[in-house]
Amino acid sequence: MAEGEDEVQRFVLYYKGSGMPNAEDISRIAGLRGVHLIDHELPRLALVEGPETSLRELIKDLPGWTIGAERPIKLGREWRLATDDGRFP
Repeated sequence: MAEGEDEVQRFVLYYKGSGMPNAEDISRIAGLRGVHLIDHELPRLALVEGPETSLRELIKDLPGWTIGAERPIKLGREWRLATDDGRFP
């Protein structure tokens, strides 16, 4: 990593503004150098991977958006993924 560059991390971006976020906001987020848009299936949420400083600077210019570090949640031992046909292995 070059001097002055942030480590690439995952962040959750959440739109708290009124109405729905506009497509231009998502384009700006996805187009930021070094940023990978991982998931944007829900209209008010985006999971991204990229340098923290760049993302936080961009979010300051996008009204209604907030940013937080991705926090994995440990689930109990009984949790399992269902197979494609809905059964549990």
